[in-house]
Amino acid sequence: MDDDRLMRCFTAAFPGADPGEIRAAESFDAIPGWDSLRLVNLLAVLDEEYGIQVELPESGEFVPFDGVKQYLLQHGLKS
Repeated sequence: MDDDRLMRCFTAAFPGADPGEIRAAESFDAIPGWDSLRLVNLLAVLDEEYGIQVELPESGEFVPFDGVKQYLLQHGLKS
């Protein structure tokens, strides 16, 4: 999976956060600028970028970047 492509999705949804902050965040609310609207925006960006409607578990259940990456891999997306 292309981490850069996924990171572009995150930085589009969370423009105030740098990639290091996004990778280090252990929950969505730990990403600078987080709010529920930004999370919805991330889901829309992922849908547009990967052509898949992402249904994430509760935001506190996994590390955001790695969790989304694993979700995409489990749903057959390789790039």
